[in-house]
Amino acid sequence: ELIDRQSLHRILDAVARTHPKVVDDLVPNTLSLGIVLKVVRNLLTENVSVRDMLTILETLADEGERSKDVGDLTEAVRRRLSRQLTRQYEDDRGKLRCLVLHPNLEERLRNGLRTDEAGGQIAVEPVLLRELVQNLGKAVERHARGDRFPVVLTSPALRRPLRRLIERVLPTVGVLSNGEIAHTAQIENLG
Repeated sequence: ELIDRQSLHRILDAVARTHPKVVDDLVPNTLSLGIVLKVVRNLLTENVSVRDMLTILETLADEGERSKDVGDLTEAVRRRLSRQLTRQYEDDRGKLRCLVLHPNLEERLRNGLRTDEAGGQIAVEPVLLRELVQNLGKAVERHARGDRFPVVLTSPALRRPLRRLIERVLPTVGVLSNGEIAHTAQIENLG
């Protein structure tokens, strides 16, 4: 709701003043304005800042040659914004406080992954999913510090479907993949 075609067009015009080639190469030659809009909305939905629009547009220009899938493009932008994402979730000591799924559970979820238009869903027993969300909620509550919550760290294949699974119950909890963590991050595994 924060951005529509007209406001995105104004943003693209502003970027084009300093980096015209990036915008000219991207819209409409590589991707449509609608696809770019959907990617920006996906980022905003997960509280990812879109201030670094140049990086977002350059990533879309690079990746748009390989894929037109909005979910894949969003994930590519998130990977490119890894330093920003890491900083966004670091605590006041500069640590990235994470909750990590047990390897057996992660494998079970990955085996139950079914691809759909929204980027996949986890098709395993509903009881397991309910327990997962409840246990994540308890762990987040236990490790919260004021308004700072730990992030859930998972594999790239599970990031989107896991985020979709928990977003209604835990909307303020970030879900990051290992590919979205800056290599300089100080990770604190909370459990």
